[in-house]
Amino acid sequence: MNELINALEVEFIGAVAERKKLEAMYSEANNTNERSYCLGLLEGQEKAIRAIERLLKSAKK
Repeated sequence: MNELINALEVEFIGAVAERKKLEAMYSEANNTNERSYCLGLLEGQEKAIRAIERLLKSAKK
């Protein structure tokens, strides 16, 4: 179980790092289409982060 928790924590860190990159990409976007694209990616990343958080919570019980 400890290995599972470690793997989920690594995934969480990676997902948060990816979100930071997407936020930077959004701030550098030149037009509305690029911003919309980045927002869609950010929404998907937020869902992934929440899912990982739920799995971590369940694994730690």
